[in-house]
Amino acid sequence: MQKPPNLPTTEGVYAIVSLRTMSGEADGSRIAYVGHCANLRHRAAIWEYRFRQRTKSKKNKLPAKGLPDWPSDQWAFMDWPKGDIEETRRILEKHGFRIVNSATRIRGDITWAGKTQSLADHARDLSMPYTLVYYRWSRGKPLDEVFRK
Repeated sequence: MQKPPNLPTTEGVYAIVSLRTMSGEADGSRIAYVGHCANLRHRAAIWEYRFRQRTKSKKNKLPAKGLPDWPSDQWAFMDWPKGDIEETRRILEKHGFRIVNSATRIRGDITWAGKTQSLADHARDLSMPYTLVYYRWSRGKPLDEVFRK
């Protein structure tokens, strides 16, 4: 997998993009997986490791569904610190890429008790397990019940 030198350790948007075109595709589309992470350098290292493992054995899976089983040198890691994931997807689609994870859910911030932040941050502030908070929230409970200790 090709990747830029000196990747930052900051939060940002990344894409795993194919360097070749899908055979048999009428529009000549290429493939891309777009994600968001807290540390771009670490995420690139994870993808690089996964591609190496996949080369060693077909039992090892890539961390994304829908990616063709091409050699790692047919893929590139791209990064945009402070990028917007939806805008990145739109730009890649405009340039002929088919996004394999376009249905990825991106949850916004939640306002509760005068604070607007992510569900995980609220759970952390209240010293509650995220899994408990998420379970309650995903079941549609009111926020007072979601964050009740």
